[in-house]
Amino acid sequence: MNVEHLSMITTPVLLLKGDTLVSQGTGFYFRLQATKGSILFLVTNHHVLTGYAPKENKPPIGDNVIFYVHKDADNPGNTKEIRFPLFTKDKKPIWLNSKRLLKKATLKRHPQNGQSNFF
Repeated sequence: MNVEHLSMITTPVLLLKGDTLVSQGTGFYFRLQATKGSILFLVTNHHVLTGYAPKENKPPIGDNVIFYVHKDADNPGNTKEIRFPLFTKDKKPIWLNSKRLLKKATLKRHPQNGQSNFF
């Protein structure tokens, strides 16, 4: 079985309110190959992005996340910090929830032009 190497990578996901760390968790990467390139997703749990379980139905405690990507496949210590907002200017969440899995899985889209430039 050939497993995509990006699916074997996890990253810390730090939840921040402004510049203040309010929670932390982990996520993993999933790359969807398309005819015009690829899309890299950061997959994590709902509580990692909001601070709460989906059934608690509370407002998120953070407004942005920090996660890391490798810049060099041969040097895993060489990483780049990515800071990403969780909401649009209209205060709408930018993440995708899986309705089929009862909101237990959350996809965070990190768009890439063409091939992934992380490796």
